[in-house]
Amino acid sequence: MVYAMASESHFRRQYFHREDIERNIARLERYLKTLEDVGQIIEKHHGRFYGGRSHKVARVATETMRVMAIIKYLKSKIPKSSVGGNPL
Repeated sequence: MVYAMASESHFRRQYFHREDIERNIARLERYLKTLEDVGQIIEKHHGRFYGGRSHKVARVATETMRVMAIIKYLKSKIPKSSVGGNPL
């Protein structure tokens, strides 16, 4: 199983272009979907009583929460539209 940890410092930089932010959010949401799939595979493959399951599930859960926090942060950095309306 591959754990491709995204660099937080990369996503913490200030982006000024809406397209850059939206592209990063879309990429992170695809990564989040992959993490959810990995978590389901671990649950299905190892079952409830497998001894090594808890550590693997905890790693996936931690990474999932971190990616969700980065997505929330990036959504807050989307510049408000000068025309008005909903920015996202």
